[in-house]
Amino acid sequence: EAFLFTVMIGESPCIVWENTNPSRATFVFPCTDEDYRETMEIICSFIADEKTGKRQYLHSDSSKETFGFKPTIIVHNTFESWTKRLMAIN
Repeated sequence: EAFLFTVMIGESPCIVWENTNPSRATFVFPCTDEDYRETMEIICSFIADEKTGKRQYLHSDSSKETFGFKPTIIVHNTFESWTKRLMAIN
């Protein structure tokens, strides 16, 4: 249902967690070249954990405890709106 991929926004990599189901938000985790691997490992561990309510957790400020920041959330209905919002992330 979901997959991870990386996009470059400007000079910085961002790890994107996208769900293929309709009405699901996209979560974007900005990082640097230096902390990319560590950030990816944290995200993969978070996703693989058997806890439920992960997406609700990412919408909350509590996500700062896991990632050190709150991921950027993109709510979208079309590919065009998704692309526009993703590329607007600083």
